[in-house]
Amino acid sequence: MSQKPLIFSAKFWPIFWTQFWGAMNDNIFKNALVILITFKAYSILGLGVDQMVAMCGGIFILPFFIFSALAGQFSDKLSKTTLVVFTKWLEVVIMVIGTVGFMVGSVSLLFICLFLLGLQATIFGPAKYSILPELIETDDLVKGNALVEMGTFLAILIGTILGGVLIANPNGTTLVSVAVVCSAVIGLLCSWQLPKLAPVMPDLKIDYNLFTSTFDVVKISQKTSSVFISILGISWFWFFGATLLSIFRSTSKTSCTLMSRW
Repeated sequence: MSQKPLIFSAKFWPIFWTQFWGAMNDNIFKNALVILITFKAYSILGLGVDQMVAMCGGIFILPFFIFSALAGQFSDKLSKTTLVVFTKWLEVVIMVIGTVGFMVGSVSLLFICLFLLGLQATIFGPAKYSILPELIETDDLVKGNALVEMGTFLAILIGTILGGVLIANPNGTTLVSVAVVCSAVIGLLCSWQLPKLAPVMPDLKIDYNLFTSTFDVVKISQKTSSVFISILGISWFWFFGATLLSIFRSTSKTSCTLMSRW
């Protein structure tokens, strides 16, 4: 008898689709905001369009740099199921606030939402990966991680395209608002299907010092060279990708302007 594919497993599919809808949602919102800034020439504190676009990437990534170590501790101390569901509720609230930002045209409010989305993703990240050994067999971990990564990049691709397509419409802000709220709600519904898991380290004492906790993580990772090199490689990959994406929008606008003159 053939074994059911992992992606259809009752324990695995909820986390797969929870992270899929979350990653897609982040990129719908972020790309729609970037395109809105690029073509509407919004500005804060006298900053130019290129600077504003670069700020979008920085604002979203900043919480990962500051709070990742703390989020990892919460993932060990609390039930990962509870933590995942909490982050999805947080995403719904953020998207509702983002809808208000789109409707009133407040770039400042949208930037706040972008930072909060980064914070939400920072909390969700450690739980998303560390929950897999509690949901699937050890022999399926490589396959499970591969599926999660595949789903993440597919969601990023779809979200990036969808954000641009929706915001380009005459009623773009309304369409984007509906899309991000619906995506957040679907992700929340998927998270409710996760099995209830007990905390791994309920007695863990949380180190709320953001600097020492981050330094400790780096120091521990350096003890295993393969882990530390992997961290550096992944960090460079995301840094390089984010840099290129921040350039593409302004380049596209310049190209469209030149073509219209021809």
